[in-house]
Amino acid sequence: MISLVGVTVLYGYTPFDESISYTENEIVVLDGISYISIQNVPAGTPITSSSYWIPLLNTVPSEPSTTAPDTEPSETGLPNDFPDDNDTDLDGIPNSVEIEIGSDPNVSDSIIFNYALQLGISRGVELVRNDPVSYDLMTFSAYELALSEANISTELALANAMNDGIEEGVNRVLEEPNAYSLFSMSELAQATSQGIQSVLANPDSYDLIRKIDHEEIVEGFQISGDSLNNPYTNGWFFVPDRGWLWTTTAVFPWIYDHRSRNWFYFQKGQSMPVFFDNNLQQWIDWSEFTALP
Repeated sequence: MISLVGVTVLYGYTPFDESISYTENEIVVLDGISYISIQNVPAGTPITSSSYWIPLLNTVPSEPSTTAPDTEPSETGLPNDFPDDNDTDLDGIPNSVEIEIGSDPNVSDSIIFNYALQLGISRGVELVRNDPVSYDLMTFSAYELALSEANISTELALANAMNDGIEEGVNRVLEEPNAYSLFSMSELAQATSQGIQSVLANPDSYDLIRKIDHEEIVEGFQISGDSLNNPYTNGWFFVPDRGWLWTTTAVFPWIYDHRSRNWFYFQKGQSMPVFFDNNLQQWIDWSEFTALP
C-alpha cells in the first residue's frame, strides 16, 4: 500500500483457479505469491508448471539503463529471389504456379481449369448418386419405404420407454444432484455464507485488508523528501489515477504495472514521484505516469 501525492491506494488481486483457462500475461496469486502466465494456459494446468507460469518476482528487470545498441542486424542469408505472385494472363493462377506446373504464364489457362473443375464435380455427383449407401446416404424412396414399414406398436413402445426414461432421469438428478455436477439452492446459500465468513475471519489469507486497518496504515505512510522514509507495499495495491500496481520488499523500488504489463523504477527521495519506464528506457514524472495508456 502506497500514498503518492495524497492519492489513496487500495489492495486487490486475482486468486488462482486451476479449473479455468488463462491468456498470456495474466496475473494470479496463490498462497501470497503472484504469478504471471507466459503463454495461454489451458484449464487444469497447475501453478507449478513452469511451461505456463513463473513467479512475478522472477521478471524483475535489472537496474535501469538507457544505453541503446550501436550495431545494425546483419543482412547475411536474406533471400535475393522472391516468388512471382503476378498474374500476367489474368486467369486467377499466379505466374509462379503456372511455371511450376509447366504452363505459360502469358497464356490464360482459365478455360482448361474450369473445364476440369466442372468435369470433376459432375463425376463426383454421379459417384454419390449411383452408390449413396457407400456415402452414408439413402434415396427418398428408400427412406419413405422404411417409414411405411415401421410397426405402429413399436413406435408406441419407444415413446413410452422415452417418457419413462425422462421421468427416471429427472428423479435421479433430484435425488443426488452432486453426482451430476449440480447443487441445490440451499447448498449454494450455505457455501456462500461459509465463503463470506472465511474471508471476514482471515482477510490476510485472501490478500485483503480491513478498512480500519487500511485507514490506520494510510495515515502512517506518507511520502516525504527523506529517501529512507519512502513507503512500499507487499503485494497488489490500487492507484485511482493509474490502476493496479504490485511490489514487494524484495523488489522495491521496482513496481509492476498491470495495465501496461511493464516495470517502473520508483526514484526515492524526490519531492514529486519520478519513475523509470523499463520499456521506454527513460525517466518520467507523476503526470506522465498517470497519463500512460
